[in-house]
Amino acid sequence: MEDDLGLDIGYYGENTVNTHNIDAVVSEGMRFDQLYTVAAVCSVSRSALITGMYPVSINSHQHRTRFKDSLPDPVRPITDYFKGAGYFVTIYTFSFLI
Repeated sequence: MEDDLGLDIGYYGENTVNTHNIDAVVSEGMRFDQLYTVAAVCSVSRSALITGMYPVSINSHQHRTRFKDSLPDPVRPITDYFKGAGYFVTIYTFSFLI
């Protein structure tokens, strides 16, 4: 699937580019017509979502991991609250074999 593609696909009315395969996948999913985000980049948006804070306030707005640092005190990700409530929290990753 594509990442950071925006609305430049046929499913959203773009006729300049042929995106039949993507359109087929998208047509089987959900469409959010009134979605708002704090950033146009996925990792920055995830940082905001998991902390409830604007990316510039926790220094995650540059979409860089080279100078990655811990969250400033007293900021805690929502996963800490889930763990404290007794939930099991993990990071699940997967990869596709080509």
